[in-house]
Amino acid sequence: MRTRLVLATLALAGCPLIKTNVSTPDSRKQEYELAARKSAAVEQADKQRGAAEAKEKAALADRAATQTARDDALLQAIAAARADLAAGFTAAKAVTFAARIGDADGSAPARDGRLDMPALTREAAGHLERAAVDPPAYAGFTALIGLPAWPERSAAILRVCPKVRPAVPKDAVPEFFAECLRAADNDPRKLQWSNVKADLAAHRKAEDARQKADAEAAELTRTRAKTLGFAVIPLFAGGHCQAGDCAANGWSAPVEGGDLKARCSFGKCLTDGWLTELPDGTDARTRCRFSDCNKDGWDTELSGGPMLRTRCGFSDCGRNGWTLELPDGTRAETRCSGGDCFKNGWTTSFPDGRTVGCRCVAGNCRTGGAECQ
Repeated sequence: MRTRLVLATLALAGCPLIKTNVSTPDSRKQEYELAARKSAAVEQADKQRGAAEAKEKAALADRAATQTARDDALLQAIAAARADLAAGFTAAKAVTFAARIGDADGSAPARDGRLDMPALTREAAGHLERAAVDPPAYAGFTALIGLPAWPERSAAILRVCPKVRPAVPKDAVPEFFAECLRAADNDPRKLQWSNVKADLAAHRKAEDARQKADAEAAELTRTRAKTLGFAVIPLFAGGHCQAGDCAANGWSAPVEGGDLKARCSFGKCLTDGWLTELPDGTDARTRCRFSDCNKDGWDTELSGGPMLRTRCGFSDCGRNGWTLELPDGTRAETRCSGGDCFKNGWTTSFPDGRTVGCRCVAGNCRTGGAECQ
């Protein structure tokens, strides 16, 4: 009786001394199936990991085999070209041998020391020096200057220049002379052949012409940038409207060197004009003609520069576009898209054939501004 009382008390107190989970055939089956699934999952993961590792090892082996084959082919090509030269010298063989040395530059055999690149380059240069002068041949010279740089390369070129000069094609003389001059550290006194003074004069004339052409191209680029700037600076709503109202608060727009910022005069851009602050610290003042920009156009006065005049088409810029008179006397013509510039945007055509298209943000240039490209 006392024993039963103690057991009952322990059970009521939640004491774990008494096992409540009883094993049954069903529970044992479930445990077995769960253990089997876990074991299968682990086995599958091991197989997948093993397959991935095997695939990676195979790929590494393939790459290594490919690289080894490539290196072997390079070494064999160099050996074959050298043997060919040993069997009998020709300029073509010298050029081929030099080409194989050029192929080896930066290769694995060159990096790991299997190829002595300085020695091979000197060897190739010796063959090419002979190919360039015995008899004189411009092909040998071009192959010589194509070799990787090495300490004695300039000296070899200088030795060849006087001998190969008679064989240089007329149209190749400028480049030939430039290479010889580079090998002479730009000191023409180191160049010695019969007509070297005439070649030097032609070289300087060609250099002057090149520098002039580069300067003209740079100036053309600057002029085009200015032309585009002239078209953007006096443009109403040609950017992002400030506080949702270009006509009252002005706008900002990206230009060369930074952003321009336009502020309406007295809060009324289309009657009183606007002041444009430019990235270089200068500004441009735009005034509406007869107090109505949209009807009579506007004039923009640049700081220390020309006056830009914009005229509305048929007295309505918003519908018919406008014409901008550029400083050089030419004109940029703007046409409204769909007959409404302030709703649909516009396209500006420049005298050099370029066009810039602008579209109104959210269908309203007065409140959203314009995006141009």
